[in-house]
Amino acid sequence: MRYTSTSGSLQSCLAGHESQDVQTVLRNGGCVNQIVGTYSDSSANIMVIVFVEPMTNSQTATAGYNSLSSAYDNDWGLWCPKTGTGAQICDNGEDTSRATQFGYTNRTHRYLIHTLAIYANLGTDKSDTPWTDSAASAAVEAAGPQNYAGNR
Repeated sequence: MRYTSTSGSLQSCLAGHESQDVQTVLRNGGCVNQIVGTYSDSSANIMVIVFVEPMTNSQTATAGYNSLSSAYDNDWGLWCPKTGTGAQICDNGEDTSRATQFGYTNRTHRYLIHTLAIYANLGTDKSDTPWTDSAASAAVEAAGPQNYAGNR
């Protein structure tokens, strides 16, 4: 399945939508600005959010990753595009805790990478989990500096 970029920007690492644990790791790791991107499938059913957080060095990225290994996806917060797929979730202040979703966290070089795939209609059908799982898994593997020619 192909996903299309719906938004992307540089944002503060401490936007206030993260849990205290995530904020502490990002603050202690020296994260100031993060790259956030949202993507949607061609049917506008699934929204994938990618957070790339630059830490001070690879040691702080590894320590942060280890500290957050048991963090829930909701701990990272939700970033919605201003328009299009997923925008209404943030516009309406929706409770996403029960929606079918899957997230992954990874680290590479000095970066923490977190992805979340969620059904934009906030459906709760757990049979949809393979779709969100594969979307979040593919996104966390594709994100980060290791995939850019200048960083190889």
